[in-house]
Amino acid sequence: MMSFTAATFVGTPEFGGFSDAAAVAVGMEKHFGRLPGIVFAIALIDASIIGACAVSLSTAYAIGDVFAVRHSLHRKPGDAKLFYTVYAGLIVVAAAFVLTPGTPLDIPPSFQELHRLRHASTSGRRDCGPRDRLG
Repeated sequence: MMSFTAATFVGTPEFGGFSDAAAVAVGMEKHFGRLPGIVFAIALIDASIIGACAVSLSTAYAIGDVFAVRHSLHRKPGDAKLFYTVYAGLIVVAAAFVLTPGTPLDIPPSFQELHRLRHASTSGRRDCGPRDRLG
């Protein structure tokens, strides 16, 4: 998704200036029409759902391995009760975290903000060669 959107906005004033997915969808709508923005939003939601399922499922498998219990989607829920309970519990915890209002989310700064911060931290130095920037 990141490569796709980077290639989409190359050469536009918005390139590298987005801070969230909604801004990307609006930018796509602005430059290419409503349908590409909608398709991007739907694809991002789909990728998020798949990612959430994959993380909770792999965690449930890992817990099953650690406690040496039956763990597999090939087993019926009655044969692998702990596995399915852990899997469902992880989904509920993740949903509760995401849907709780006021939960602090760590939003990464945009590339422009990182660039500004990097230059602000080195602007007071007289000699700012490559070694000085590293540390």
